[in-house]
Amino acid sequence: MHTTADLTMARAQAWGPRVPTLVLTLGPAVLLVLAAVATWNQPAEYYSDVTVATSWGEFLFGVPIGVALGTVLLSWWAPRLGSRLLAAAFVAIALEDGPAGVADDFVLGDWVLAALCAAWVLLVAFDSWCLIRQRAASEWLPAPRTGSSPWYAEPHRAARFALAAGLAAAISFGLARYVDWQQEAREYATRAMPIQATVTAVDHFVDSVRVDVAGKEVELFVNDSSRHPVGSTYTVYTDPLGRMGPYGVEDVDPDGWADMGIPIGFGVLGIYVLLVEIPRRRRGVEHLATHGGPGVRALVTWHRYENGLEVFARDDPAGRSPLFLLGGLVELYEGSLPRTQDWGEDPDDDADWADDDVDWADDDLEPRRPLYEARVVGLGGDGCLTVIHIDGAEEGIALGSTRPSRDPWTLRTRLVRHWDRLTGRARDLDVR
Repeated sequence: MHTTADLTMARAQAWGPRVPTLVLTLGPAVLLVLAAVATWNQPAEYYSDVTVATSWGEFLFGVPIGVALGTVLLSWWAPRLGSRLLAAAFVAIALEDGPAGVADDFVLGDWVLAALCAAWVLLVAFDSWCLIRQRAASEWLPAPRTGSSPWYAEPHRAARFALAAGLAAAISFGLARYVDWQQEAREYATRAMPIQATVTAVDHFVDSVRVDVAGKEVELFVNDSSRHPVGSTYTVYTDPLGRMGPYGVEDVDPDGWADMGIPIGFGVLGIYVLLVEIPRRRRGVEHLATHGGPGVRALVTWHRYENGLEVFARDDPAGRSPLFLLGGLVELYEGSLPRTQDWGEDPDDDADWADDDVDWADDDLEPRRPLYEARVVGLGGDGCLTVIHIDGAEEGIALGSTRPSRDPWTLRTRLVRHWDRLTGRARDLDVR
């Protein structure tokens, strides 16, 4: 039996420490840029063996890479889910690479990339430890969930299923084309004829050369374009039957079919989010709304830049220290069953419980937003799946959050605030 507790500053300090959400949001994109910079000037190590290029091991190697690229987008919506999937992808890539990944020609860029990946895995492990510690400090958590709650509302279900079906069709088509290419490439290797072609142009930016093959100029990728100056000869394999185009001795897969695992991994991640993660979160919110218990008492107000609520401790009535931001809100009604309407850009314009009267602080130049009594249910771990009961409204309002709690000073908040200062634009902001 849980009793309603007050979310005080002391409890918030015991609950709050964790890796900032902004780090997890921008981390995958930053890692991608740093990885590109670290490995830009080293050999690309294209496939020089048809047997290796057409192996299923190389195909599967691309799947976690596709998942890792997908987390760059996913982290903007679900930072902790994206960060964990990225760490899992790094571990899978390391396991697939095996001892061959630590060879004698392991250059500096590879060591930097490996260090970045290891640092990210350790960061995610540290964040997970913080979340376990947070849960231990959350005595207000609801009872463990047993069974499944009925699913009364599923917004945009048809659109999500249509997108998932489209991704599944694209994956099936790509896999079928890969199998066709795999067979054709193996047959091509048995009949390919080597010729010495003349290099007519060199692109040092992308490391490619243009060669003259039977009077036709063909672009082929190489590991180091500086080794193939204009006028030199380059070994090219041609198809005597004319079915497939030529390929170079350094890159037997100029069309990139061996990397088909990358878009397939990206598509599998998309299907998981559409059919598993989004429904799981909405079911969790419905469960909290009906069986979550009293929760913890806190103060809330609308965030001025984000579609969400800032949460304050009960012993911070002036709203000086926002604890976190709850976003991804949907409105809940009688019986706490979700309706499919999301809040707009400025919820204060439409919310019937918004107070037009604002308090002024002596040291502020702009009005301070009113704080409302609220009960927050499900605030455990990273705060994902939360129900906020606004007790100060005439008829009572409940909002469900399907995203993890975030730091109040989001990237958008910082950018808009700095832009307003540069342009001298005044907004109706809560100036602290």
